[in-house]
Amino acid sequence: MITTSLAGDGVLRRNLARSMDGLRRASARLGSGLRITRAADDPAGLAIAENLDASVRGKRAAVRNLNDALSAAAFADGGLSEIADKVKRLRELAVQAASETLDDDERAYVEQEYQGVLVEINRIAVTTSWGDQPLLSEFPVMVGFVLDLSASMAGELDALKAALSDFRATIATAGLGVGLGIAGMGTDLLDGATMMADIGVADFDQLVAGVDVVGTAAMDPWSALLNVSGVADLPGSDDPDAFSFREDSEKKVLVLVTDTGVERNVTGSSASDVGTALADAGIEVHTINQSGHDGTFSPVTSATGGSTWDMGGGQGSNIGASLDAIAATLSGAEPPPELQIQANDRNRDEDRLPFGLEVDATATGLGIADSSVATVDEAREALDALDGALTQVGRLRAGVGATMNRIGHALAVQERTILDLESARSRILDADMAVEAAAMAKHRILADLGMSVLAQSRKLARDAVLSLL
Repeated sequence: MITTSLAGDGVLRRNLARSMDGLRRASARLGSGLRITRAADDPAGLAIAENLDASVRGKRAAVRNLNDALSAAAFADGGLSEIADKVKRLRELAVQAASETLDDDERAYVEQEYQGVLVEINRIAVTTSWGDQPLLSEFPVMVGFVLDLSASMAGELDALKAALSDFRATIATAGLGVGLGIAGMGTDLLDGATMMADIGVADFDQLVAGVDVVGTAAMDPWSALLNVSGVADLPGSDDPDAFSFREDSEKKVLVLVTDTGVERNVTGSSASDVGTALADAGIEVHTINQSGHDGTFSPVTSATGGSTWDMGGGQGSNIGASLDAIAATLSGAEPPPELQIQANDRNRDEDRLPFGLEVDATATGLGIADSSVATVDEAREALDALDGALTQVGRLRAGVGATMNRIGHALAVQERTILDLESARSRILDADMAVEAAAMAKHRILADLGMSVLAQSRKLARDAVLSLL
């Protein structure tokens, strides 16, 4: 009888243990809100839920990418809106200047504002960007001219100015997106302007017109190349700022024009050292110099993949041909690759959305870079060009709008997919609170009863033993 009681006691303890385990599981699920609180609860369900969670998190990152792209497209649309207003102002000025009732002085005032608005169009196009990514201009090639403006170059300056203007026109005719700039060497390491301007902008023509002898001191091409390229910022220069080479440029080019070799060397650098530093920065160097100095500059040009050209005597007769040859080497530059947005969490081609705005809203891209209202005939010609520019801006804005709509559709799909995936994950992983609450109440009652019955069973066994004694 006592043996039977002890065996029954063991059954009660096992049942109580089951009730306590069920109570623990129900408490854990109610406390966490999860049906699976450890891998042993549902191994297969846990693996599926983890995969769904990874997909949800990846798609949320893709949504952030799409939102960034949508913001960038909105930036582009805002810039185009401003450019459209500027083109309308240019057209207004052209209409005014096309009237023969204006005298030369009055038309000159109109021309001054006209050229200023052209410059502003290019400034907007070049500076409208998302981070470092330009949105309204394409500059696969950046070319900076470093000019020797010491007294010995006086005879070559006229030929140089004409060649620079022809170079700009050649590049514009070829339809290349090229940034241009000029730096001059003279009385100090650097004199003059150091800026990049879109081809066709009045800025560059004004820089060319301002090229003149600035001193008689010996010049140091190594310091100039290092400083202008941004490889080194040397103390003592009048304008230490480097050309604003864009990181996305297909080519970064410096063209050094000088009639002498190295007359001084402030840096103490050798030609090989300078060439290596420029090559490491991805900058290609071409030189146009007097014959007899090729060997001085060839270590730089050969290291950077550039070329060396003969200036052609004291009047610079070969400068134009040299720049034409250099321009021909630029025509092979391809535009930067089309941007792609990672619009999904998979690594397939269809999971990337092309961000192809294909926008060149510079004066060159709009076909008005060389327009003018300085005369009646030029003003009337400008009217036709400006009508075409307005059509072009409208087409560009339509393209940007289409891109924004496409991004918006992709964004809506991803957001809906995230909701569906989260619902699927929730059905696998989340606890049914009503079921777990009922289970917790059940196991709590069973545990309380089990402990009570176990205590009663032990009391009966003890009473039986005492009766025998």
